[in-house]
Amino acid sequence: MDVVQFHEGLPLFSHIDINPTELCNRKCEFCPRHDESSYANQNLQISLKLINKIAEELRDLEFSGGIIICGHGEPLLHPNIVEIISSFGSDLHTEIVTNGDRLSVDVVENLYD
Repeated sequence: MDVVQFHEGLPLFSHIDINPTELCNRKCEFCPRHDESSYANQNLQISLKLINKIAEELRDLEFSGGIIICGHGEPLLHPNIVEIISSFGSDLHTEIVTNGDRLSVDVVENLYD
């Protein structure tokens, strides 16, 4: 059973999804991105400034839910993905949803650190 967290008497959300990039290196049939004429790669990237602001505000709220790095792009294609994960630190529970194509021992170690 999930525990509802409150801030100033109002219930907080339990998870936040962050889409760090619109880039993807696949064309999966189940994804809206599979048809480039409908949803082309736009090379949009979330800024580290915004990520740091989100992390700071979640800490201010004493957020205890999960942060999911995902979206309709491949998170590991963001050029600063390690810094994004680092922004949330070990005090905020963070997960990445990835197709794994860019994973290597070095990438996993850097993300974990």
